[in-house]
Amino acid sequence: MGEVKLIGEYVYENAKYVGGIHTSRYQATASGIVEKIKVYNVYDGNNRVAIFSDSGSLLGESNSTYLAFGQSGYVNLISPVLIVLGSYYWLARQADAYQGHRYRHGRTGKSKAYTYGAFPSEMGSGWSETDHGYMLEGYGTLATGGTGRLIGGKSPLIGSRSSLIGGKSKLIG
Repeated sequence: MGEVKLIGEYVYENAKYVGGIHTSRYQATASGIVEKIKVYNVYDGNNRVAIFSDSGSLLGESNSTYLAFGQSGYVNLISPVLIVLGSYYWLARQADAYQGHRYRHGRTGKSKAYTYGAFPSEMGSGWSETDHGYMLEGYGTLATGGTGRLIGGKSPLIGSRSSLIGGKSKLIG
């Protein structure tokens, strides 16, 4: 099976012109390995994306990636991130210039002033709550073992790769 959407949303209402880091909280729709995040660029510029755990720890980020005006594109993570069906994560984006982010009301979002560059290791304090979520989607491959659905409870997956067998996790390496 090829790449699939594992987390996020890309239905939007409008574009907002902003700077800094912008995050939205999403629940994983499948277990798998996120390799890239889809963004929409309103202006020419460089973008960085990241995935944070629900508690705010940085799980993975990208290098700087150029996207042209009006381009919907993918920004690859430096190292893929394993996510678990039903768990919550923060998808984050920042740009090197005053950018437009697509958003949708009724979603959980946060924004923070930040100088363009590597993401912090923890989300930390200083965030402003927003009444809208920024449209970001994580794409990658489903966890080995079929649908990626977990049956019978939580599955703490530790390590760089895992396989789901009968609803339980098995580490591979």
